Amino acid sequence: MRQFYAYLDDARIAYDRRPTVELPRGATVRPTARINLPKRTVLVQAVGGSEQGLEHALSLVQRIERADYAFDQRLVLLKGNPQVWPADHLDLLADYTPVGFSDRMDAVTRFLKEGTPLERPVTSEP
Repeated sequence: MRQFYAYLDDARIAYDRRPTVELPRGATVRPTARINLPKRTVLVQAVGGSEQGLEHALSLVQRIERADYAFDQRLVLLKGNPQVWPADHLDLLADYTPVGFSDRMDAVTRFLKEGTPLERPVTSEP
């Protein structure tokens, strides 16, 4: 998390740490950050390296979708690159949210600042 917050500070991107996001029926979730951009807000869940963290991120973005955050207002940022994560999990996650990787922060920056879509992490069927 500290590396992600340091990246946001260095990139001069305004954000709130661990915001409380209220869901339609009163429950709340606390993603890693809320990025405050001129044209949109993006909720980000950063995941360090565990499959459990990936499962938490999937659950979180599914719930955030119910709070009327559009697809381009959600982001899961995973440590490393797509090859270190289970392809089936990445494919499912990408159905609900753009997925970025810490070794591809240039693409994440373009997604945040310019709205450039991120490529799906798994592109072909087995």
